[in-house]
Amino acid sequence: MAEKYPFRKPDPRIFDVMLSMAGMSPDKLIHVGDSLENDIAGANNIGATSVWFNPLQHDNRSPVLPDHSIACMRELPSLVAGYAAR
Repeated sequence: MAEKYPFRKPDPRIFDVMLSMAGMSPDKLIHVGDSLENDIAGANNIGATSVWFNPLQHDNRSPVLPDHSIACMRELPSLVAGYAAR
């Protein structure tokens, strides 16, 4: 779906389009991605919760700081459940 738009992550407009389509606000979004520069920076820029999927557990040597980091997708349900309980 995102391919039909002229902008890409981390441009906030792609997040705005998708949030609008879903009828939700950024504070309700948990965005999981493996790219600090695209996924995590993009989520951070719009005020969403960012989760860095880092299965090889690389050191983060960038200025982009994720809200959370997971090494395995099995970690995601408990992370999401913590937000749902709020």
